[in-house]
Amino acid sequence: MDQKIEQDTMIDPAREAGINPFVFSHIPKIVVVFLVVLTGVIAGLSLWPGLWHSGLVPEFHGIDKVAHFTAYGTLAGITVFFAPRRSVWLMAVLWMGIGGGLEAVQYFLPDRWPSFGDLAANLAGVAAGTLAGWLASRFAEWLFRTGAVAGDADGQEPSGTRP
Repeated sequence: MDQKIEQDTMIDPAREAGINPFVFSHIPKIVVVFLVVLTGVIAGLSLWPGLWHSGLVPEFHGIDKVAHFTAYGTLAGITVFFAPRRSVWLMAVLWMGIGGGLEAVQYFLPDRWPSFGDLAANLAGVAAGTLAGWLASRFAEWLFRTGAVAGDADGQEPSGTRP
């Protein structure tokens, strides 16, 4: 019984640090699985020797830049949407590092070569995805805070949906 009272009166470090507990504590596992799988697919395609000669990639001029931008924008946007506020830039740096690292590793692979154009598309995708994810997250918070999506008219969430 004493332990229950102690837990109820404990200070939530996430709230005290200014981290939005809605975003921090409700990352769906399916989202994590999706991000891990998508990162693996991107890494595999980035490092696959002979990919361009395999016939699997359309040969439109610039299509690879669109793919880089879209892939890294998606990764960054989804991650930032669910990230705590104080981790937004860390998430962006993480994806920029992965994009830069995969481009650098291509230097050591047969039939692969690093490209500053691909790196620029990766970084632009991360920047656009970070901004889009951040704006979408703030908009979702506003909807919940105002009661437009869930909760009562005074903006309170229904019991059991947030810690």
